[in-house]
Amino acid sequence: MKKFLILNSKSPKNKRQILSEQGFTLVEMLAVIIVFIVIGSIMVSILVTSLRTSHKTDVLTQVRENGNYVMTQVSKSIRDARGLISPFPCVTSTTVSTITILTADQDEITYTCTS
Repeated sequence: MKKFLILNSKSPKNKRQILSEQGFTLVEMLAVIIVFIVIGSIMVSILVTSLRTSHKTDVLTQVRENGNYVMTQVSKSIRDARGLISPFPCVTSTTVSTITILTADQDEITYTCTS
């Protein structure tokens, strides 16, 4: 970066004198460093936020897939059950939190909902 200084015509020599300097001043270097630090911190913040969001999305997707798998297996075992053991009779006036079924292999399976 070159800096030029043009002297006015009222100077003692009445000629234009051009002074040339090379390099950067300390203030210019500090300003550039501060700008890079600000831009770098903003970019790191964006990167960390996007990585957190990506990880959160991956975990939620995995939990949803696991829940869907469990519900599919439970509904399949209830659908293929040989009989209902508890609650009996099927129509009750109270809300129940457990269900016991008899599988085709004569095994009892109890499903319980906990809050």
